[in-house]
Amino acid sequence: MKKLTIILIVILISGLLAGCVEVGTSFNIHKDGQADVRFVMVADKIMAGDEVNAFIWCMTNTFPELQNNYELEKEVKEINYSDKIAYIFKSKKAFDINSNKAIKFKEEESKYSFKLKIPSLIEKVDEGNENDLMFTIGVFLPKEIDMANSQDIEGNSVTWYITKRNLVNGIELKAFTK
Repeated sequence: MKKLTIILIVILISGLLAGCVEVGTSFNIHKDGQADVRFVMVADKIMAGDEVNAFIWCMTNTFPELQNNYELEKEVKEINYSDKIAYIFKSKKAFDINSNKAIKFKEEESKYSFKLKIPSLIEKVDEGNENDLMFTIGVFLPKEIDMANSQDIEGNSVTWYITKRNLVNGIELKAFTK
């Protein structure tokens, strides 16, 4: 549970860092309910590189679980004529996805369901900013996805784009396999 909690804390804090930081998490969930986690934070090197470097150092040295349970990679790439710095956390081993109270993953009659409840985290949003992207969450399920409350579904993969409006109202992410 600590592993997943730490990643969710990192997602939320980093989403608030700056508009020039992109954050995403993915869960690759196996049939047995074990999941591999990947967390990626990408920032414009000039606009927010120093802040992201300091933030990552602070997080990894404040929470030993990150050092013990996750591999950390740092990459610098040129994307659209701009240098981007990317930090990628990958879980060293799979863990029980249901160990987090916010996530419900189950199998019934060879069909799988995934639910992740994100509570209200922001009191209000300035008009015109409600659709600003805060972070993405991707899920890979053991079988092809039949339905999800996302428009971005491909095979056994679904991605949600969490906006400020979602964080004001709270949202439950749902996906079901065939």
